Order: sequence, then C-alpha cells, then structure tokens
Amino acid sequence: MAFLRQVFSLLISVLVIVFSSEYVACQGANSSSSTIEVLLEVKQSFEDPRNVLKDWSKNNPNSCFWRGVSCARNPANGSFQVVSLNLSDSSLGGTISPSLGLLHDLLQLDLSSNQLSGPIPTTLSNLSSLESLLLFSNQLSGPIPPEIGTLINLQILKIGDNIGLTGPIPDSFGNLQNLVILGLASCSLSGHIPAELGKLTQLQYLILQDNQLDGLIPAELGNCSSLVLFTAAVNSLNGSIPTELGSLQNLQTLNLANNTLSGEIPSFGEMNQLVYLNLLGNKLEGGIPKSLTNLQNLETLDLSANKLTGGIPTEFGSMGLINYLVLSSNNLSGVIPKEICSNTTNLEHLMLAENKLFG
Repeated sequence: MAFLRQVFSLLISVLVIVFSSEYVACQGANSSSSTIEVLLEVKQSFEDPRNVLKDWSKNNPNSCFWRGVSCARNPANGSFQVVSLNLSDSSLGGTISPSLGLLHDLLQLDLSSNQLSGPIPTTLSNLSSLESLLLFSNQLSGPIPPEIGTLINLQILKIGDNIGLTGPIPDSFGNLQNLVILGLASCSLSGHIPAELGKLTQLQYLILQDNQLDGLIPAELGNCSSLVLFTAAVNSLNGSIPTELGSLQNLQTLNLANNTLSGEIPSFGEMNQLVYLNLLGNKLEGGIPKSLTNLQNLETLDLSANKLTGGIPTEFGSMGLINYLVLSSNNLSGVIPKEICSNTTNLEHLMLAENKLFG
C-alpha cells in the first residue's frame, strides 16, 4: 500500500511539472506589444479586399496564430519571435511597409503573387537573419535597393515578374555568398550583368530573362561552379559567349535566346550534364562545333535564326537522347546527314528550313 502511495505521489508530481511546462509554453506564446504594433503597422500599408488579415487585431493578442505568421521560441530567454511571414497569393494591394525591417528575427518573407506596388523598402536590409525573400509577381517599381546585398544569410531571392522594377542589378549581390536561387526575370532591369555574381559559388539558379540587360556576359560566371540553370534570354546582350561557361560541369539548362550575341559558338565540352541549350535569335557565326555532339545528355538544341555556316556534323547521329533539334534560318549548306534520322532514336522534332541543305 505504501508503495502505491509513493507511485501515486510521483505521478501527481509529474503531472504538475507537465502542466507547469505547458502553461509556460502557452504564456510564452503571447506576443510582445512591440511585435503586435509592428505587424499592425505592416497591415496598415496593405489593401485587403478579401479581409484575409481579419485576425490581425489588438483584440487577438497572440500574433503567432495570425494568418501567415509563424513563430519560434528563443532558447536564450524562452520568448516567442516571428520567424516567418507568408502572405503569398492573398490578393493584397497597397505597398510593402518599411516597418517589416523591425522584425529582426525573420527568416522567411513571402509576399509573392499579390498586387503590391511601390518600391522595395531599403529597411528590409535590417533583416540580417533572412534566408528567403520572395516578392515576385507583384507590381513593384523603382530600383532594387543595393542594401539587399548586405543580407549575407540569404539563400533564395526571387523578385521577378515586377515589370516596374528598373535600373541595374546591384553589384552588391556578389556579397550574397550563400545564395542558391536568384530570380529576376520579367522586369525592366537594364545595364550589365554584374561580374561580381561570379563570386556566388553556391548559386544554382540564375534567372535573368526578359529584361533590358545589355553588354557582355561576364566571363566570371564560369566560376559559379554549382550553377544548374542559367537563363538570360530576351535581353540585349552582345559580344561573344564566354568560353569560361564551358567549365560549368553541373549546368543542365543554358538559355541565351533572343539577344544580339555574336562570334562563334564556343566549346561546351565539359558541360556533361547539359540537357537544354537554346541560342536561337542571335548573330552567331561560323560552323556548328563538333564538340556539341559530346553533350550526350542533351535533349534540346536550338541554334535557329543565327548566321551559322558550313554543314551539319554527322556526329549528331551519335546523340542518343536528342529530342528537339532546330537549326533552321541559318546559312547552313551541304547534305543532310542520314545518321541524324537513323541513329537518333529519340528525335521527334527536326527543323532545318531556310538553309541551303539538300538530301
């Protein structure tokens, strides 16, 4: 009987401890008044036609449970801090509040796919812990703040599909050495591609297409050894394609279509992982290099609408995975190699029109 009393007493003690712990956790989850004030300032800058932020209210003091807000406990003092704000695809209009820069513990900020307008606040550079910044598919305007380049923990930066964003790509982006994804497509960015981007050895996705960029493709991009995808199509880039790009052994997609690139196609012999190569709509000259036929993982090759001369290498017949081969609208001549049709078993699209080919 005494043993049972001891067990019962121990059980009561455990329950008290568990209840106390849960009480502390629940109490700790209550947001500080300063955090609530900041979030309410952020809310004031939005236009919210669907009333998706109806629970953002002083009458609901636990902001960690507000829509789009995620919190984490600070192990140092046990308090809860806002670490993520995700209001993507919420039909929000208005502007991005500079007060967001006061949420110093923020790791992720996602305001993508809304109708937000106005500039990107420079105060976002105060978010020194930020790892992901997603502002794409809005109506933002003005230049990209160079101060964003101080966010050295940033891994994902996607601010494309904002047609009103103008000016250059900041050189300071070369300081974002943890960056994995840089998405700047479909804006109105101008100027050169910064050579400083060549310092981003962790970068896997560089998406610059559909802007107004001009000048040369920096040879320094050949140092982006982790690059998997590089697209700068539909710009006004000129000069030759740097041979240094050929050292990007992890690259799977290279799209430089619809620019004004000139010179000869360089050797891409070390791009063993390349699956997609699109150089259409440029001013490339010379012959089709036989080294392209060493790209045995290549599935799509589009060299159309250039000024290429010479014949089609018979070695194309050894490219077993090629599915889409477009060489039309050039100055190619000679016999069409029969090996292309007899040996390339995956070939479904072959376009050779507007050349001087026969056979």
